[in-house]
Amino acid sequence: MNYDNTKQYNRGKDILYFNKLLSLISITFILVIIFILLFTCNVQAFDERIQSTIQENRNPLLDHFMDSVTHLGDGFITGGVALSIPDIQAQEHALKSQLVNFIATSFLKVSIGRQRPSSYNLQSDNFKTFQLNSSYHSMPSGHTSAAFALATSISESYPEYRRIVYTLACMVAFSRIYRNNHWTTDVIVGAGVGYLSAKFVSYHW
Repeated sequence: MNYDNTKQYNRGKDILYFNKLLSLISITFILVIIFILLFTCNVQAFDERIQSTIQENRNPLLDHFMDSVTHLGDGFITGGVALSIPDIQAQEHALKSQLVNFIATSFLKVSIGRQRPSSYNLQSDNFKTFQLNSSYHSMPSGHTSAAFALATSISESYPEYRRIVYTLACMVAFSRIYRNNHWTTDVIVGAGVGYLSAKFVSYHW
């Protein structure tokens, strides 16, 4: 191996190391934020204030729009978009990201067992772990995590589409709150899970 090739190889290793370090820092930051939200703040009161404000200001036109937008986070939609990516490596990355995200989100939903806002009342327990009842599968938001996993995967392969895909993912996240399917912190955690799922595929699969 000549000097130029060795230099290029070492530079590639440095870039890979930096990317892994950046990913680790991002993961740590997101986990710290989630921990703070869940364990040091009055999360329920925070969520209820936002939920109440949004539900009180709904209108028919926005209802129809959000009903359409929310389906962009359906599994068969995100999976279909992943399959339609023309570049084979990018397609494989997107599909793996969806798989990792599905497993992670499903596990967290049943292990956290948070009640959805649509079925929430003060007389019932807000958390019931390992329930088959989907009313207790609120955190994290699956539509949000799927949308962010896809957005992160696409933005890595096609950086020029980063703003578009993340904007759509944020719209999906808001639609889940608007339609009273999830609390605000559910979609925040969902976005984190989706992002980390795609990063996991990038650096570990």
